[in-house]
Amino acid sequence: ACEQHNPTIVHILAHGIEMERAGNKRFGLALHDSAQKGGIDVVDERRLAEAFRPHLPRYESGLASPLVVTIASCDSAGQGDITGLGASLAHAIHEKGIPLVLASQFPLTIAGANQLVNTVYAKLLWGEDPRYLLSELRRNMKIHSAENHDWASLVAYTALPSDMEIQLRETTANRA
Repeated sequence: ACEQHNPTIVHILAHGIEMERAGNKRFGLALHDSAQKGGIDVVDERRLAEAFRPHLPRYESGLASPLVVTIASCDSAGQGDITGLGASLAHAIHEKGIPLVLASQFPLTIAGANQLVNTVYAKLLWGEDPRYLLSELRRNMKIHSAENHDWASLVAYTALPSDMEIQLRETTANRA
């Protein structure tokens, strides 16, 4: 889908799943296996990162480049064993060139996943500053779900442009 449509925002809602690679615990995503009816395709950080940055069709040049990826799943920012090589899903995606990646380093509740979507997309699509948005998201998660740790689990990998304030003003002006 990223190759065909080159989206600006991608949201994944999936179960996080523990997997083992070279004797080390890692985390992947349990996605639908289109080759096996009812099967699960466990996608690791390398495959997921490559899926977000494929080469665009021949009539366009370069790689697909979503600006924002959110992953509403358990352990999508979890490192696994600290002795093992490799990064979390979220970190690997960010390293491939996605400027803003949001994920959870621990189990994420359904309420937390809903709060992530409701806060991030209500604000981000209106051109609000992602730095303030993340602070508000954590605060909302803490207020609305004080009995769990979703607010502390949220991880953001960012590489924001130096002219972000100008871009935000232009987005707000164009939206009006």
